Amino acid sequence: MVKKSPKFEEREMHEVLRDYYSVLPVLGGFFPFLHTRGWRIVSLIHYTIMYSVMILAEVNVAYTTYLVRDRPSLLSQSLHLFIVGLVAMGCSLFLTLQRRKIKDYTTIFNHQFSMCEYANNNFFVGISKKTSQLNKVRILTWFAMYGSCGVVGILQPVINSFFDIHFEVIQLNGVWMNLPFLMWCPWDLEKSNTAWFWAFLFQGVYLSYCAVVVTSAIVMQFNVIDRLLDQFKLITYGVKTLDQRAKIIFKERYPMLTRKLNKRAYENCFYDCIKQSVLHHLRVGKEYKSFVELSTVPVAVPFYGGAILLGMAMITMTADDDPRIGPKFFYGMMAVSEFINMYLICQAGQNFEDITTEMFTALYQTRWYLWPKRTQKALMIMRFGCIRPLKYKCAMLVLNMELFSELVNSAYSIFNLKAASSS
Repeated sequence: MVKKSPKFEEREMHEVLRDYYSVLPVLGGFFPFLHTRGWRIVSLIHYTIMYSVMILAEVNVAYTTYLVRDRPSLLSQSLHLFIVGLVAMGCSLFLTLQRRKIKDYTTIFNHQFSMCEYANNNFFVGISKKTSQLNKVRILTWFAMYGSCGVVGILQPVINSFFDIHFEVIQLNGVWMNLPFLMWCPWDLEKSNTAWFWAFLFQGVYLSYCAVVVTSAIVMQFNVIDRLLDQFKLITYGVKTLDQRAKIIFKERYPMLTRKLNKRAYENCFYDCIKQSVLHHLRVGKEYKSFVELSTVPVAVPFYGGAILLGMAMITMTADDDPRIGPKFFYGMMAVSEFINMYLICQAGQNFEDITTEMFTALYQTRWYLWPKRTQKALMIMRFGCIRPLKYKCAMLVLNMELFSELVNSAYSIFNLKAASSS
């Protein structure tokens, strides 16, 4: 086997990721393109600006959170934005450091039809096309959703002016209220239009980076999830069509014979089909394990803070000490996007459990007891690998619809706790 050079691997990964995501890996800050000098310069400049803006903004928002700690609604707004920025920056940094492992992602994209011998069929071609179309729709949908959140966040002062509802003061402990979001600033933004413009621009760039990074990570994650689910669906389809596959192989090997006259030869073909399915299951299981290892931190961090973020958003929307419409609208939209994101991830985890359960059922319905012992053992090996439903685990969390209901209950409990303490 010829070993690929690092430059060839870089170029191959670049071509695969460009086909699926265009320049999203670079803009999203999870996979800088390094295959040419031009792209290395572009990636370096982009990463330098992105991390400089996000680190400065996170430090400022953290200090702002401390300054407004005595005002519940302002505290929830500032802390909410700090956690969102922390999640975005953490995902980008973690995935960038795991660059070599992202290579495993390209396998599921670039070699999806070569992971088994029976992939070239109408069933798998059809679901692969649907997944590709869904990926394009998902990119547009998530950019529209998080982009809308970013636009509304930037336009909060305009929204407040439109409804003629403003905070009681423009500045509180050095924290300015006439910006898209709360931010401490040492300059007098009320007297200096230049200072206000630069603060406004800084916040706009920060919100844009948060939206792009989060969208990029989500799109890549769900595309890989769909590709893995396609492979598991193909395995299940292969098990359900073992007889048809064996007939095709038998006709190819023995075109002049019939199954009734040479039952032993047909049993060998059936056994070979089972071997193909077993090896396919092992390959997909390896890809799935690589995916879980790489997605643990990017998925677990927002989930641990998901209930808190939803609870804080509800506190902001119902707060009496901040009458402004802009923050209520902005954090309400963020709560909706976080809710949808957590629901879809939990639904994906549930899909992994359901498809492996379906696979086990299909294996049991193969009438394995009618075949010779050699064939029975091969089927038993595969059944043993599917005896427990596949769990999508991230940092001790099992992602399924049960977890989603617990998250919603936790968010509601946080909101009730605040409401009870205020009454």
